[in-house]
Amino acid sequence: MKLQPFANPKRRFRLGPGTVIALVAALGIGIYGQIGDRRAQAPGVGKTVYEADAAGRMQRLDAPPTSSAKPPPLWKPEVGLLLQHASELQIDGPGMQRIEALDTAWKWEKAGMEEALRNAVSTAAGKRQEAQGVHSASALQITGSLSDYSRLSHQYNAQRTIYWQNALATLTTKQKSLLEGITEKDRKGRSL
Repeated sequence: MKLQPFANPKRRFRLGPGTVIALVAALGIGIYGQIGDRRAQAPGVGKTVYEADAAGRMQRLDAPPTSSAKPPPLWKPEVGLLLQHASELQIDGPGMQRIEALDTAWKWEKAGMEEALRNAVSTAAGKRQEAQGVHSASALQITGSLSDYSRLSHQYNAQRTIYWQNALATLTTKQKSLLEGITEKDRKGRSL
């Protein structure tokens, strides 16, 4: 008697119980994975959020806030913006001369301040690398090395604001109103 496996044409192909269980398990894992992916994509699903009440006790929230209020983007105008829109603002000769003088002064001061900022950054980077070389960089050393940059950055912003306010002072009420309309997109609702 000669045995020939799988040679019987009358025999049907059947799945055994182990194969059926494996296929059902694979199908279940696939479906669960798809549901898990959807839950991960949905904001706030699966997260437990707590918030302090008026007495300072933590209270569980049913649903976390779906969107956080973002502050409007910063709008830091410079004097040159008025020169770009001089024709639309209908700035006259004397006003144009004052604005050009302010723009020139700001560009000169800005160049010096930007150079000082670059130097402060490179100095801070050098101090940080030096501290990392001996593996002893403390938070105090790192923040201390950035103190010059921070101070210069505040001065830079203060000077830019002063020049902008002086340039705005040269405009008439009508021109300020026109400027507000022109720069509405840039300002994102911020007032002049």
